[in-house]
Amino acid sequence: MAVHLDDIPLGLRSCERLTEDDLWLDAGPTVWRARRFVGEPRFNPVYQRGDYYSFSPIFLLAHKRSVDLDRGFMRKIAARERSGVAYYSGRSTIDREIRRIGGPTAFDRTIFSAAQYATKLAEAMITDIERVDVP
Repeated sequence: MAVHLDDIPLGLRSCERLTEDDLWLDAGPTVWRARRFVGEPRFNPVYQRGDYYSFSPIFLLAHKRSVDLDRGFMRKIAARERSGVAYYSGRSTIDREIRRIGGPTAFDRTIFSAAQYATKLAEAMITDIERVDVP
């Protein structure tokens, strides 16, 4: 069954400023229009096209109603499939006008021992707690 961009249901909401929490915790809209995005997403990726934002590039493509294929992105993905690495953490997307902002740290396969993993995880958790801890 083929799905066309016009078939994807959209929920659009506008606001002056948008945060990661607005985007991920409000179950209503699939696309947000905002003059500015406050902060940098640190947990899940956020996708942007001009002053439109979404948790998925699919909804931005549906809103746009077309795809401006980014051939460089397609080459990167094809190279990763050949190497056996399926995760892509870059900022570009399948469309040249849509980019990823923030999101989880890139997976770079630099930790190879359980002890090193535990140390890095503890450091990251301390940093996160310090960031949100209110005195």
